Amino acid sequence: MAGAGSQHNKAHKAGRRAGRSAREKHKDSKDAGGRAPIKSGAGVQQRRADRLNSAKQVRESKRAALLASRRAAAPPRVVALFPLSDSLDVTAAWASLLAACGAPEATGSHSPPRPVTVTTSDARRSRLTLLPPPPVPGDALGALDLARAADCVLLLADGDGGLGEDVERVLATLRALGLPGAIGAVVSGAPPADLKARSAAKKRAAALLARVAAPEVRVMAADGPADWAALVRHLADAAPAVPGWRQHRPQLLVEGAELAGEGGGSDGTVTLLLRGYVRNLGLSVRQAVHVPGAGDFALSQIDALPEPGRGRDGMDADPAVLATAGPEERANLDRENVPDPLAGEQTWPTEEELVEAEAERRAAAKLKKRRLPAGTSEYQAAWILDEDEGSETGSEAGAGSDEAMEEGAPAGVPLAEDDVDSLLNGGAEGTEADMDYAEDEEEEEDDLAARRHMVQDDQEYPDEVGGAGLAVWE
Repeated sequence: MAGAGSQHNKAHKAGRRAGRSAREKHKDSKDAGGRAPIKSGAGVQQRRADRLNSAKQVRESKRAALLASRRAAAPPRVVALFPLSDSLDVTAAWASLLAACGAPEATGSHSPPRPVTVTTSDARRSRLTLLPPPPVPGDALGALDLARAADCVLLLADGDGGLGEDVERVLATLRALGLPGAIGAVVSGAPPADLKARSAAKKRAAALLARVAAPEVRVMAADGPADWAALVRHLADAAPAVPGWRQHRPQLLVEGAELAGEGGGSDGTVTLLLRGYVRNLGLSVRQAVHVPGAGDFALSQIDALPEPGRGRDGMDADPAVLATAGPEERANLDRENVPDPLAGEQTWPTEEELVEAEAERRAAAKLKKRRLPAGTSEYQAAWILDEDEGSETGSEAGAGSDEAMEEGAPAGVPLAEDDVDSLLNGGAEGTEADMDYAEDEEEEEDDLAARRHMVQDDQEYPDEVGGAGLAVWE
């Protein structure tokens, strides 16, 4: 009896062996009760293209906003011009660089170059701070000042591959201290149509820069306005290579400075106002800053100025105060600890102590007058005690000196006791002493001859000698 819990066997499925009628019936049922087909047509394709275009526009707008915010907050890129040859016309190259940037200062090309901040005339509107080369060619200190402030160094090379005097030494100094990113510009003087001459000049300049600067320096032509425009675009887009020693502390490239309160306050100090962009790390008002050539100073206030644009100066607007520091919050400018004599702390000696120590040293270095026997060498004199080192010896030497002085001995030459006795007792003992000296000399000569013979045997037959070698002292 079939019930709810009874077994229901699966119906037999013929599969591909089913008859034609079964297959047609299955097909009809699938077409009738299947899912709806995917929509297709011109309207569907248009809507898909609209979605892709909308997504692209949103992505580009976000990217443009991000780039605009970065460019607004980032300081201008500092580019320093450094010629490698004395035959280059630096003034003409400076004017061409300014003209490629679209700067109005390019009209006064005959004036001496000076630092200037420009905005490129292309769609990027990038800002560059251009630093002229040192006024004296081969000036190592001027080149170091440029490299310390620059984000990129533009190495201006001659098409002939020439190198100026002392330039290689200056570049070696820059490499030792950390050279920032460098780009080579070749002024070949060849017309733009002469591609062969331009290519040869670039190869010579690349070989020169690989030897004196760095092997990975990119070399570009700088003969015409188009070449200078391409060079400026590369300067604006290239990623700066900042040395490691500049990444660990903030830096302010001063673009303007003035004194506030020139009359001085109650303590005789004035306030120095510096204007510029803070680079690398952030600057805190509690930090001390070092002004080259002036020393260390404490900050009292940090203001934010609006970005200067064309035709207006950022100093005309009211600055926004970012941070202030009171007298108790400012950095301590003491570079030496105050020693505590009660705690046994040491410090540098004063000028009076140095003078006193020098006087004592000179007094101790003076030669002491000593009375020595005649013919005494400096080595033997070192073993003779002074008068104050032994009371008995000193008294005996004094007595002998007095007697020697009485007998007519030379001043300053004390005589030994044997010499004194010989003088007092007569010349017989002196003759015997002379004979003793002669016998002693003969014995010493025999001893030296025997030792020489032993040393000679030791050198000729080293294996037959069991003991250590002997040394002969003459």
